[in-house]
Amino acid sequence: RRARALAAALIRHGVADAPVVLLYHSGIDFLIGFFACLYAGAPAVPANVPRNHRRFDRLRLILTDAGSRAVLTTDDVV
Repeated sequence: RRARALAAALIRHGVADAPVVLLYHSGIDFLIGFFACLYAGAPAVPANVPRNHRRFDRLRLILTDAGSRAVLTTDDVV
């Protein structure tokens, strides 16, 4: 249910046709985001949560290369 609700939100916000970056620690939230992308028809782009400045630069490159218009994550990652 959570994945379908999230998929509906992606569609409502008009981002289902663009890649969506999944910025989660491993666990159930990642799976919910991944399945939400599948339900919405959006390509999922998994990315590691940055832990330092160097990895933040890598995330920036992933966001640019993927051409994503949305990032799914949790409050603790933000």
